[in-house]
Amino acid sequence: MNQEEKKTETVVFMLNSLNEDNRNICLQNGMPTEDIEKSIDQSQQSLAYMLSNMYDRMKEANLLA
Repeated sequence: MNQEEKKTETVVFMLNSLNEDNRNICLQNGMPTEDIEKSIDQSQQSLAYMLSNMYDRMKEANLLA
């Protein structure tokens, strides 16, 4: 696996983890499932962007192998 593939896999993993946590928190607070999914869908592009940047910064800080 090359570095770009590793980054993509890591960002997708982190994004899925955040989505699952957000989904659970929203459900616990009584938010309707339809609203949860709409909100998650709307946030994907910005979250992926932020997580990609976070990965790059962690890499630059030698926090990732």
